[in-house]
Amino acid sequence: MRPDRIARRWSIMALMLMGWIPLVFLISVSFQTFHGATLKVYMLTSWHPTFANYRALLTGLPVVRWLFNTFAVSTICGLGAMTIALVGGFALATMRVSWLRMAVIGLLIFASAVPVVAVVVPAYVLTHYTGLSGIPAVLLRGMATPEAMLIADRYIRGLPRDLLDAARIDGVSELGVMFRVAAPLSTSLMAYTVVGAAAGNCVDVYWPALQLRARNTLTLAVGLTNLVRGYVGSLGNESFLGTGMAAGVIMFLPAVVIFIIGARYFIDGFEGGLKG
Repeated sequence: MRPDRIARRWSIMALMLMGWIPLVFLISVSFQTFHGATLKVYMLTSWHPTFANYRALLTGLPVVRWLFNTFAVSTICGLGAMTIALVGGFALATMRVSWLRMAVIGLLIFASAVPVVAVVVPAYVLTHYTGLSGIPAVLLRGMATPEAMLIADRYIRGLPRDLLDAARIDGVSELGVMFRVAAPLSTSLMAYTVVGAAAGNCVDVYWPALQLRARNTLTLAVGLTNLVRGYVGSLGNESFLGTGMAAGVIMFLPAVVIFIIGARYFIDGFEGGLKG
């Protein structure tokens, strides 16, 4: 084997290992209690796993309620993002005015590139004065996926045009063509959009933390992030380390479950959008 290939493979393995080390540390420490022992002592002693940290979280905080809120918000946002992406992508793909199509695509690209923090103040003010603050604001923000609409445009443009034109000749309306012809041929695209939007909303913290105030309305990411901030604010309190790490493990579990369930459709939809 050529030396450059060996170096490339070892470099990739080293990068993967660097990415896995924090995750392994997170999971291992979440099963450990310190009782006065410091982190340095833990690193030099044997590992004695326990579920005490997870029991403390489940009994001391409404984690189950937050988990239900997370799946509810993620499901609604995923389905909403899928519908918007399908409708918008179909409209773009069938738009006959080329300059208008390019203008809309340019706006979508610009919207995808703008950081959330840059528009969070005007978005917060608008939702406040229109009465959409709280859960409606979180749902609307979670459904806004301009990049998914761009992928849907490329995907639908790659569908057989003969099938779409045949439906139009038979007298089917544009909505009928979209839902009865284009949608059944775009299941991978729709699954990609649902999984991507749902997984993204599972771990979204910034916007939901601004909109959700009542404890029972928090998502899992927001509620556990507030807990983790308590540890970050007092790094010397290592007795809290295990509980903070357990909160981190619970936080990313919903996104992992969603991605595992829809991984095949996620990859198929993304590849189909690129090939379109």
